[in-house]
Amino acid sequence: LLMYAGVSDCNLEEGNIRCDVNCSVRPKGSEGYGTKTEIKNLNTFKGVHHALQYELARQISVLESGGKISQETRRWDMDAGATFPMRTKEDAHDYRYFPEPDLLPVELDDATVEQWRSTLPETPRARRARFQKDYGLPAYDAGVLVADRAVADFFEATVTAGAPPKAASNWIMTEMLRRMSEKSAPVTELRITPESLALLIKLVDQKTISQAIAKELFGDLCERGGDPAVLARERGLMQISDSGDLEQLVERAMAENPGSVADYRRGKTAAAKFLMGQIMRMSRGRADPKEAQRILERRLRLDLSGGGM
Repeated sequence: LLMYAGVSDCNLEEGNIRCDVNCSVRPKGSEGYGTKTEIKNLNTFKGVHHALQYELARQISVLESGGKISQETRRWDMDAGATFPMRTKEDAHDYRYFPEPDLLPVELDDATVEQWRSTLPETPRARRARFQKDYGLPAYDAGVLVADRAVADFFEATVTAGAPPKAASNWIMTEMLRRMSEKSAPVTELRITPESLALLIKLVDQKTISQAIAKELFGDLCERGGDPAVLARERGLMQISDSGDLEQLVERAMAENPGSVADYRRGKTAAAKFLMGQIMRMSRGRADPKEAQRILERRLRLDLSGGGM
């Protein structure tokens, strides 16, 4: 909520979010509270848990040995796994409790509150529900996307640019989040734009480029930006979908690997996978895999029955 509202970056390592913990112990059945200590330097739930574990055990040990607990501020040292004294606070005035005559009461009318409320950004929960309803995304996808406001914004911009919602979600949740993790960078620091990703998805859907080539181009787009169609043409990466060209690749793969063809004749169907791999290698990953697979299987069946092309 804080990040969506732009209130804080919520970077724990930089101390954007911190909390203090007051704690005390008392014997079972005791009506009065024990003397409390205040623990500083906490910025994670795990830190709070570990600090309390240590400090409560420390206070119990002091009391059971006949000592007294000092009302003081202590700091939590994560590396040492212990709390250490910072300063004592014996009385209320040590906490700087005093009236401030220049601070007047603030009274807000309902209209003002509602006007401010209307300017707040959409909450993650509401956005998650909208992603499921408007884009037909599974609950898991929606949850992953809205966890980072910038990522959710990128997704919506990609859909607006023409990408199918589920395809955009798949690319962002896999390739984009992986790239962000590898570079330890937010999506805003990647050079790829929503429009480029939408076009990349379109090129795959139209079988202009293969999925493997698209992933290769995606990495380049993240690093340098650009137009995926232009990059594919400049590098000669356009997918080979023409039946005649694919027929030639199939013939070449079979001619160069007669052993695999013989294995297929002997009933070793796994040989077809090897031949398919050779086709993709020779085409540098540009052959339309489904069409190439269809032509290869037809050619092998004809060869097995003694027929021709």
